[in-house]
Amino acid sequence: MKCPLCKSTNTHFFVKNTERTYQKCSDCELVFAPSRYFLNKSEEKSRYNLHENFIENIGYRNFLSQVISPIKQRLSKGALGLDYGSGPSPVLATLLEIEGYKMDFYDPYYADNQEVFNKKYDFITLTEVAEHFYYPAVEFKKILQLLKPNGYLVVMTYRTDTIADFKNWYYQKDPTHVCFYSNKSFEYIASKYKLSISIIDAKIVILNK
Repeated sequence: MKCPLCKSTNTHFFVKNTERTYQKCSDCELVFAPSRYFLNKSEEKSRYNLHENFIENIGYRNFLSQVISPIKQRLSKGALGLDYGSGPSPVLATLLEIEGYKMDFYDPYYADNQEVFNKKYDFITLTEVAEHFYYPAVEFKKILQLLKPNGYLVVMTYRTDTIADFKNWYYQKDPTHVCFYSNKSFEYIASKYKLSISIIDAKIVILNK
């Protein structure tokens, strides 16, 4: 079975839980659910509608602050950013605008603004988005084409490096989560697109063009 990130055929069975089996790539160490487990668009959106990701949710705002801090450390006010996969409410874009950044946002279900694909950005955020990619090789290529030279791609997704018990890990139990990255997965992306990489913590990786 071909890896959906690096396209290697050097993949193998990894683990089975009560709902799905998972494969793992021996080259980039991506763990992924085979396509037979993919939800259709209606099922996927129904699941996303359950999220309470609104600006009034203080817990969610605190969660997003983990992304805002490294952006402020690297980019001056006035920089143009894109929140890719913004969800039903563009909370992160709103918070970054409050911090002085110019923001666009895109979501295939809630904000299908195709104009963003005609622009170039100083930074792009993927906050709890990459794990939903059915075809991460396609998505990362498309997204990185939107970055200006020296631009930053800020990715928040829990990685597998510190997970001892993947089978019982809550993160893989969400049926919309189909790709699980390791540090090596992001090192592959950085190498392929000639990016520098900063591992911020267990959730956040920053790629610099």
